[in-house]
Amino acid sequence: MLLSVENISKSYLVKDPETGKKMPFWALKDVSFELEKGDCVALVGTNGSGKSTLLKIISSIVTPTSGWVKIQGSLAPLLGLNAGFHDQLTGRENAYVYASLIGIKRKELRQKLDEIVDFAGISLFLDTKLRSYSNGMKTRLAFSIVSHLKPDILLADEILAFGDKQFQELCLKKMKDLKKSGTSIIMVQHNEKLIQSICNRTLLLKNGRLSDPDFN
Repeated sequence: MLLSVENISKSYLVKDPETGKKMPFWALKDVSFELEKGDCVALVGTNGSGKSTLLKIISSIVTPTSGWVKIQGSLAPLLGLNAGFHDQLTGRENAYVYASLIGIKRKELRQKLDEIVDFAGISLFLDTKLRSYSNGMKTRLAFSIVSHLKPDILLADEILAFGDKQFQELCLKKMKDLKKSGTSIIMVQHNEKLIQSICNRTLLLKNGRLSDPDFN
């Protein structure tokens, strides 16, 4: 068992627009599931259903109100364009920083750096500060680092929403290769066709709770 999520709940205090009083809002409520080696799980649901909050809790970015997460092995989150990146550092420097955040040694990254840069298509900008990168370039770099270093668990929040069609196809192929090699993936995705092409399970969130999926 690579990942076990047990009775995760997360609440925030929000102001009632009618009374002005603060009241709890449950972004997640009693969410439980397990992830096996080589699983590829689609996390689906409407905006505000709790998908990103759940991934942030699994990544230890957000602390749950109750429940716990148990992880066996390395975990790499791709949860936003700037997650783990620093605009004042170059692409090369960010690659080393990002790798260290997910537990990858400098020697291992150094051995893979040429492949990472070639896949991301940023060789001309490797020593340019990240603030000059487009959103697509940042996403390509982050995905390339993670996919070439093969973590045990990959969390991807709409990672295929950026970049051109050619790069999206490369990403999809790479994720299929990762799955075959034993990496487990949880991906937030709304494209049903894409989900069916790679995912073996679907988790549907409705109002912060797991529900029966609309498709498998």
